[in-house]
Amino acid sequence: MAAVKWCIVLFLLWGCSSFHGSISSPEDFDEADCLGIVFDSNNHPCFSAQVQVLEQDVMGTTDINGRFRLSRLPRGKHTLVISKEGFETIEMPVDFTQRTQVVYVRLMSQKTLLEQVEQAMDLYQWNQAREFLERAQTINDSACHFLLVAGTFYTLQGDHNLALQNFLTLWNRGYRDSNLMLMIAHVYEHGLQDEKNALLWLNRYLQIDDSQKIRERRNLLASSLDDSP
Repeated sequence: MAAVKWCIVLFLLWGCSSFHGSISSPEDFDEADCLGIVFDSNNHPCFSAQVQVLEQDVMGTTDINGRFRLSRLPRGKHTLVISKEGFETIEMPVDFTQRTQVVYVRLMSQKTLLEQVEQAMDLYQWNQAREFLERAQTINDSACHFLLVAGTFYTLQGDHNLALQNFLTLWNRGYRDSNLMLMIAHVYEHGLQDEKNALLWLNRYLQIDDSQKIRERRNLLASSLDDSP
């Protein structure tokens, strides 16, 4: 009976040591699947973001929970390129040294960047506002929201030609907000000293909104033009 007990003990010890030896360390690999999650600035998962390994034929797409998998990624240092429509494309260095590590990525949408521009302008932080505006421009420089914010920024900075360019592009894209007409009239009158075009845009405004205040402004401008030589 004692011999049987010793045989059982030896068998269990051998089995445990064999099982322990078969488990490899998380750092012991040549290539493995790399997992990650992409969030936006509000910590919401980004669906359908593209994740690509620079200079390698390895890429993945995020699911509805923002998760992605890069299959058979070699161990070592890599650069990930993460992109999504309406968001800023970023490059992110990753040192893939453990099979269990998870890569966390945060993307900024153009909407968020333009909100940052507006907040910076409210605080007169012009350099910061310009930085956010330039980043937003790389995403989509023809979006209506971008053109409106850009035109406002350049108006406040005294770059009236660039402000007018953005406002008129916005108008030509079919944006018909009445405040846009007033902003264009303002740039013509006070920025470019072009009273005739300013009057034109004030008249356009009055066709959709017969504001007494704007009518008085329009009449004053018209009188000034009549009195000019």
